[in-house]
Amino acid sequence: MKAGFDVAKNETERICPNLPLSVTPDDKPNSPNRLDKLGASHARRFQRLRELADTEKEIQYQPRALNLITNDHSDLSSRLTDLGAFHADRFQRLGELYDLNEAIEYRSRAVEIATGRPDLPSRLADLGASYADRFQRLGNLTDIDQAIQHQSRALGLTPNGHTGLRSYLADLGSSFADRYQHLGELNDLEKAIKYQHRAVNLTPENHPSLAVDLANLGVSHSERFHRLEELDDLEKSIEYKSRGLSLTPDGHPDIPQHLANLGVSHTFRFQKLGKIDDLDKAIEHQRLALKLTPDGHPNLPHTLANLGASHSQRFHHLGDLGDIEKAIEYESRALNLIPANHLDLPHQLITLGTSYSGRFRRIGKLSDLEKAIEYQTRAVSLTPDDHPHLSDRLTDLGVSYYHRFQRLRELDDLDKSIGSQTHALTLTPNDHPDLPSRLTNLGISHSHRFQRLAVPDDLRKSTEYQLRVLALTPYNRSNLPTLPKDSNIFPRHYSQNIELVSGPLDPHLSKHTTNTHTHATTLSSAPCSSSKSTIPSTSPSVGSSCSIAPTARHGRQNKDPQDETKVGSNDSVTMALDEATDTGYPSLNYKHASSRPLSSSDRNYRVNVGSRGDGGGGVPVNEILETDNYKEPVLKGAPISKQMTAEEIISHLVVHGCQDLTTHVDHTTFGEHPISHGGFSDIYRGYLMNNTYVAIKTLRMSTSILTEDSKHLKHAARELHIWGKCDHPNVLHLHGLAVFRGRIGMVSPWMEGGNLPRYLEQTPRVERCNLCTQICNGLAYMHQIGIIHGDLKGANVLISNDGTPVLADFGNSLYPEQSMRFTATTSSNSLTVRWSAPELITESGAQSEASDVYALAMTIYEILAGILPYNGKREPAIIYLVVTKHQPPDRPDNIPAESKAGDKLWNMLLRCWSFEPEIRPSASGVANIMKAITPGDLSAVDVPMGLTTQTS
Repeated sequence: MKAGFDVAKNETERICPNLPLSVTPDDKPNSPNRLDKLGASHARRFQRLRELADTEKEIQYQPRALNLITNDHSDLSSRLTDLGAFHADRFQRLGELYDLNEAIEYRSRAVEIATGRPDLPSRLADLGASYADRFQRLGNLTDIDQAIQHQSRALGLTPNGHTGLRSYLADLGSSFADRYQHLGELNDLEKAIKYQHRAVNLTPENHPSLAVDLANLGVSHSERFHRLEELDDLEKSIEYKSRGLSLTPDGHPDIPQHLANLGVSHTFRFQKLGKIDDLDKAIEHQRLALKLTPDGHPNLPHTLANLGASHSQRFHHLGDLGDIEKAIEYESRALNLIPANHLDLPHQLITLGTSYSGRFRRIGKLSDLEKAIEYQTRAVSLTPDDHPHLSDRLTDLGVSYYHRFQRLRELDDLDKSIGSQTHALTLTPNDHPDLPSRLTNLGISHSHRFQRLAVPDDLRKSTEYQLRVLALTPYNRSNLPTLPKDSNIFPRHYSQNIELVSGPLDPHLSKHTTNTHTHATTLSSAPCSSSKSTIPSTSPSVGSSCSIAPTARHGRQNKDPQDETKVGSNDSVTMALDEATDTGYPSLNYKHASSRPLSSSDRNYRVNVGSRGDGGGGVPVNEILETDNYKEPVLKGAPISKQMTAEEIISHLVVHGCQDLTTHVDHTTFGEHPISHGGFSDIYRGYLMNNTYVAIKTLRMSTSILTEDSKHLKHAARELHIWGKCDHPNVLHLHGLAVFRGRIGMVSPWMEGGNLPRYLEQTPRVERCNLCTQICNGLAYMHQIGIIHGDLKGANVLISNDGTPVLADFGNSLYPEQSMRFTATTSSNSLTVRWSAPELITESGAQSEASDVYALAMTIYEILAGILPYNGKREPAIIYLVVTKHQPPDRPDNIPAESKAGDKLWNMLLRCWSFEPEIRPSASGVANIMKAITPGDLSAVDVPMGLTTQTS
């Protein structure tokens, strides 16, 4: 170090050995040169010793030198360029806006006098980089427009093969990416990727900037995936970020940024594909990034926020309390590092508030709710009136006040909730997708205040808002009011991740600070930092009122992704998870950031009933087939097996009383395509010749294929035979079978109400205790005649046009006493985990009446609580809770502990969920208890109706 200092000192003395510069007159002919060289010497000594006093000397001498030369001086351009570079460099070191403004001034003058000169492209590129830096600092769109203009000119003047072409392309790509983040114009993102790809293609493998160029390209592909949701972009994002990381040497200061960005893309892929390994990798990368990020680093808040968001997501998918604890820890640390006047402080406040709110719903500590309100209140107070997310943040705050009103019953909280929601509604445009949700929430709140104060204006407003919701819903829409898909009543969490674009490895690399184009804000820190927000927030869902519980939140009425993991089956369908919770008042509904697409499910068909026209010429449905109460003959001979042909199996079924309706189907009334798909079946809707409205469930295989491999046909025959044994108002009626379009079809009434979850969405005020009782009656009947259902859950209960629930889907059913014989099957039963008894999960026991009763209790819970059993938890967590901990689902507030009926009901459910099958009551015993319980018995707390929170 001493040697370096001596070199710098000797150089200075060599420049001015005889006379101190301070006494040299400025008009001396050689003064400009001496001033310039002395300033340059101080700059070099600063590079060696990093003493800020040298930068002050440099500023003192070089501008004096510049002022002493004329506009036509041959050195003017180079000195302007040097001064601009000096101020730009000092801005990167110290972050002073003064230096950035000086850099732009000097570089602008250098461009003006460089017209027609060969160095004009480099001067334009330098000026564009400074405008880009000022845009990142101040957010003025004029600056990014200027940056793009100058960088485009530089690129246009640069021939192929020029050594500066790569950096010009990289800078221009970064500037287009910046503008995309602020304006959301897809064309800007396409140009960013175009130029960044060209830059990468021109960069040799050993070039020091390749790692950064790859990282930036990976971030842009991540952004395009966020916009277009094309998996190819996400895979490219991970590929380029991984390459960038692998090319960065150990110990390089960019390593933490590369790790953090790669973690963000793995988080995206987890959201897209639902593989928990991706989320685990994200957390692993982000933890390492945090470990390698020194205290005081400008990117530390981003890294902490990312890691907190990933833990929050894992909490909402696996339910491990440790994850939400970690989320709060990291988000709190991130918040503490954000300056009080930072533009993104409100976002981090609202994020941390949401995590506290999630923990409040998990463990019920009022102090967590108080923290949530504290942070959300601060966020709202710091949000400008014209901020696009103000209405979201107001809605969040209103939700939290509502929850505190539920807990403490203080009217002031309800007033504040209504105030926040009303303000949010005034900021919501008429075409906003969340308008129905906000109207519904506010109507519910006014309804509760009317109940407390009996002020007519509250009743009027409640009615007004609910009518507006109805007016916004098309008449023939299946969901009323409109429900965004994936809606639920579990606390929404902010899964906002920040992508950090590495600092430049060459002087022309532009860094960019970004925020997402939908509901997202970024954490921009010191001028030399850069970040990109990549994970979108979510939209709210609308809740509905009901007599016993909130509207069941199952999104689209297909199976839950976790529900599609089958016990003893390799068939698994992943779908978006709906998580829900419930309280004693109208519940506040949330939607997760999880954005995986829903897929259809094998067992989610609707078989509904009705008659065409007014039914005047039709025969009553239950009289058309003469198959009820048939006396079953005993068939002598071989059992039904997969070796039999379709015709042989059909003939066996007909002998056993299953009506062959092949000639009764009016084929002209059925659509060309099925109205619903399952894993192995399609559902068609139409009429029989006598105008009976029916559903036909067909195997997705022709009779010719089934003849070659008839295992599925044997299973269909077993289902038909068992189904045909049933004759009860709460069990779906089987009309018969038919050969339909070359397939074997099962014909049943068309159930107008759809499946149970869908019906509860459409009819929230239905008397749910009565629904439970009827379902119990249906199962008790099946057990009485010796049939085990084998797959009971809400999705397998259908609702007739008069609101009667009927058990359906007998593909897993067993009938030990059947006279019609079948060969032994080698296939495993296909069950959904959250309704499956522990002995089925562990394969220590077979399906039985006791396992049916276990599923029955889960279905009752599903109806009354309005949420899925073990809601918010994925298959591994459910198996652990059921098999290892013997832990039942959380008790919902609307099965109140403060009422005898609530305790009686809950204790009955606990007995149904006993780990020991022999302890469980019978289905008829459950039915008797349910008959004795009415909605009034469960009114110790008010009934939840469902409110919705927003994302910011």
